[in-house]
Amino acid sequence: FLRETFLHRFIPFDGAIAFHKYIAFLALFFTALHCIGHAINFYHVSTQTANDLICLFRDFFHATDELPKFHRWCWTTIAGITGVLCTIVIILMYVFGIQYARRHAFRWFWFTHNMYVLLFILTVLHGAGRLVQPPFFHYFFLGPVIMYTLDKLVSVSRNKTEISVLKAELLPSDVIYLEFKRPQGFEYKSGQWVRIACLAQGSSEYHPFTLASAPHEETLSVYIRAVGPWTMNLQRTYNPALVQPGALPKVYLDGAYGEGHQDWYRY
Repeated sequence: FLRETFLHRFIPFDGAIAFHKYIAFLALFFTALHCIGHAINFYHVSTQTANDLICLFRDFFHATDELPKFHRWCWTTIAGITGVLCTIVIILMYVFGIQYARRHAFRWFWFTHNMYVLLFILTVLHGAGRLVQPPFFHYFFLGPVIMYTLDKLVSVSRNKTEISVLKAELLPSDVIYLEFKRPQGFEYKSGQWVRIACLAQGSSEYHPFTLASAPHEETLSVYIRAVGPWTMNLQRTYNPALVQPGALPKVYLDGAYGEGHQDWYRY
């Protein structure tokens, strides 16, 4: 909606993926810095005398003169346990977020990337332990998560309609052409893209493809190249030699997205 307003002159809405990657690299850098800082803290705290420890942590109660060791800070405190779990979740998200994993193990990429909900819950709990200072992450988190939740509610509220595939054709270079019915009231611009889920492969896994049909046509069409597990399975699913024309599996459609004629001035 905002893309259609004057704000598109100032905010690169269609550069969201690149912006997402910049934020991810910053998050990884500061995560590593955070872990290194805690490692230094653990060393100093574990080697301090009991009296010095009381000065450093005025709210920390320890019944004996025996100094807590690393395993006590790490595994018997809320901040320690949630910190370890946060680090594991982040490692999984970044390992499966690389290009190779996305191309060859998309389901794992999608599953680990959706662990962001768990990551934010652990982050809030991590600060709630008050090991170093009162928590304040939620002040920065509250505004964006409200906007994100509203956006998700709009997406979930969209009715999922099963759309019949009218035609499938295998083309050279491992490309398959799909033509399907245009939903009633579906409007789009040239250059926009849609998210498609093949019901034969699961109704929850969507992949984006540019619409090849013109806005005035009565049907929608896409050209999909088989470059990964999902698209290769799609090619086999709609292979005209294996499937009768009237028995082509249906699809879910979500969109259209993106700005029409985007970046045309560069070419």
